[in-house]
Amino acid sequence: MSLQKPIPLRERLVVPRDLAKEYPIDLVTYLTDQLVPPPEVFLAKKNTEDAGFYVMPITGDKFNIKGRPPTAFESPEQVRKQEKPIKANQAPFRHIKDITMPKMEKYFMKYPAAKGFFLAEGDLCLKKGYTFDDWYREYGQVKEITWFGYKKILKQKGKLHYIVGNFMIYIPREKMGFLMERFSKQKADIFSDRFFTNLVIEGEVKLNPTSIAGEIEHVSAVAGGKVRKAKDCHLNTQLPLYETLKQGIRKVEIATIGGAGTHSEEAQKLIEKRRAEAAGKMSFLPANFRRSALGKPK
Repeated sequence: MSLQKPIPLRERLVVPRDLAKEYPIDLVTYLTDQLVPPPEVFLAKKNTEDAGFYVMPITGDKFNIKGRPPTAFESPEQVRKQEKPIKANQAPFRHIKDITMPKMEKYFMKYPAAKGFFLAEGDLCLKKGYTFDDWYREYGQVKEITWFGYKKILKQKGKLHYIVGNFMIYIPREKMGFLMERFSKQKADIFSDRFFTNLVIEGEVKLNPTSIAGEIEHVSAVAGGKVRKAKDCHLNTQLPLYETLKQGIRKVEIATIGGAGTHSEEAQKLIEKRRAEAAGKMSFLPANFRRSALGKPK
């Protein structure tokens, strides 16, 4: 009888589905004028959940941002206010400090079995094929705050200077007190990746040798409305910029419109076909986004 080779632990270990709730992910994002997060957040949430991670209910902020015109909101309780306006690129730090940390503290009180949580940017893009099982098998027992997702590492004179992009940082339950204390001591609003870079330099945060996540290409509020390029994200082609789709549908309507502002039957069928194609690509977006982009069928 021939002896079989032992199966490696990595292949033998079966990760329970409910285990992901012990390591939830909180996506840091803001609310648009429609009182919902931007489109890329919904794609990030769907992709992350498809990979087996548990994503917390999204809590978008609406800070008083310098240079952003005031907007009337229908739900005042969703509006975050502070005495002085802050810069757009400082909003993520304020969000983590004022929203994420208290939110996760409540989660740990409600779920004593929770081991820790991931702090992630709203445009999170996990490496293609990477799953919660992969993470848990390799890092499930980590006891240090660990920076797992970042864009690049900058050095000066051979020493670490700055880590760009806090796309995904794991915070063990045992480190919550330490981190909340550091946030309370940081009085001035700074870039969130500068805050965590300082902790890496101090030896309080471990930097994973390789990044397991990046960002979805998107229109960035932090970058003043510019498109933030992300060449290595496999989700870029799946994110329809709904304004572009809206314009495309309108072009079809204009090109096929009949006399006196009416659509011919053939033109109407073409328009509905385009709407259906766009709706399929936008299925991850909430209904109000889809209605805004697609309009109401005639």
